[in-house]
Amino acid sequence: MNDPAAGRPAPAPPSTAGAAASPVGSPASGRLAAYGALVLAAMSWAGTGLVGKAIFAEISPAALACWMWGGGALLAWPLVARELREQWPVIRRSWKVLVLLSLLSTSPFSALVFLALHDTTATNHALLNSTVPMWVLLMSWLAFRRRPQAGEFAGFALSMAGVAMILFQGELANVARFTVNPADLLIVLGMIIWAAHTLLFRRRPQTLSPLAYVVVAGGIGGLAMLPFYAWDLAQGQAHSSFSIGVLAAIGYVVVLRTIVSTMLFNFGLGRVGALRATPFTHLVPVFGSVGAFVFLGEAFHTYHLAGFALVLAGILVANRRL
Repeated sequence: MNDPAAGRPAPAPPSTAGAAASPVGSPASGRLAAYGALVLAAMSWAGTGLVGKAIFAEISPAALACWMWGGGALLAWPLVARELREQWPVIRRSWKVLVLLSLLSTSPFSALVFLALHDTTATNHALLNSTVPMWVLLMSWLAFRRRPQAGEFAGFALSMAGVAMILFQGELANVARFTVNPADLLIVLGMIIWAAHTLLFRRRPQTLSPLAYVVVAGGIGGLAMLPFYAWDLAQGQAHSSFSIGVLAAIGYVVVLRTIVSTMLFNFGLGRVGALRATPFTHLVPVFGSVGAFVFLGEAFHTYHLAGFALVLAGILVANRRL
């Protein structure tokens, strides 16, 4: 969602950004820092699913998403106010791409996922996160007309088999009846939207720093979700009260998910590129499944493990050249 390296002179293309923009001197240390940032971002994303599932009865998806991005933007605003004033001509000139990237990655996307968590498990949410790299691969075929290789076809097929394993809960009878939890399909839709954002991320204004981008994108996302939040408030459905649990959830999504993890992900993405960064989403199922078992008491079934293994195998086959 933002380029942590943005705002610096003439950033290199995604595939070589780690070498050209490393703040620590050497290409190797720059890549190591990027990979570490991607690991921490994945951990924060996994925690967001747990928070959304744990608190769904007390706060609506629109309310939590609005606080998550709008609140994060407001919190970080004082830190980048001067930069935003200086970069205003760039922001104004790039408003279309900023709006598009924001809608693909902030409040609307988050509200969709939070809505799905009402009727599916945090474990399924975590595991289906691992499909993002394959959606990125598919969209790169369609959008950029890059001719896929045999290994990429094979990898995509393996990953889709893994998705089907999770969606149909490993039961052939569910396949025959096409019995799928609609909430799981919403999660898949959310991952497709996120994959589109990942591919379009390179078109962001390169001169915006990571935190400034978070403020701009989060502000746009918060404003987009505000009418839905207002509707929930009018219906008495936004939140039962500002309980300790609700406040803790808002604090987590505002500080860790919106500001910290977004900056971490964009730091890594800006240095190693989309194809190398997106496989780190496979850490979300690891952190998320363990967290769901430990904190929410959710069961981890054999079909979960089989589905994740197929998705991961597909990614490895498709990206074996990397």
